[in-house]
Amino acid sequence: MAFEELKKSAPHMANVLGGIFLVEHLDAAAGALAPPESAVVGEPGSQRASRPIRGASPRVAVVRFVMNAVTADGRASRSEFWLARVIWGLVCVALWAAVGAVPDDARSPLMIALVVWLIVTAIPNITLQARRLHDTGRSGWFMLVQLVPIVGPITLLVWNVQDSERSGAEFDHPDEARR
Repeated sequence: MAFEELKKSAPHMANVLGGIFLVEHLDAAAGALAPPESAVVGEPGSQRASRPIRGASPRVAVVRFVMNAVTADGRASRSEFWLARVIWGLVCVALWAAVGAVPDDARSPLMIALVVWLIVTAIPNITLQARRLHDTGRSGWFMLVQLVPIVGPITLLVWNVQDSERSGAEFDHPDEARR
């Protein structure tokens, strides 16, 4: 059976075999999943954009964690927030494990490295938390709820796993909101 005959008798099969179906659907899916133009990675200012990047890769999450280290403006998507936090936690665990794995006389440099890591990443973690709260439609000051024993950290965890809220757009930069 020739390809043209297959196309007439079983169009879906012909499209799949011809690759047309796949290409058409991949193009449509890629367009639907693409981040807003102002947040496309690689464009000037994209890493400092105040809009969240949905489905951020680990590299994008870490780059935005570093680039936005001292700004609480804007928003951080769930993926951006959790990937940055997991990678930060893995570095902490690796340093802690290294401290425990070496003899006592060699622990000092590793303890210093761990303390320096915690101090250097304290403000970026605070600003990341504020941006995540912005994405859920809350002020960054709501992170103070974690000071309430037991209930506070659980409440903050629930907010961190919530989906984005449209009201969070109020925390975007005005010049980006117009695009």
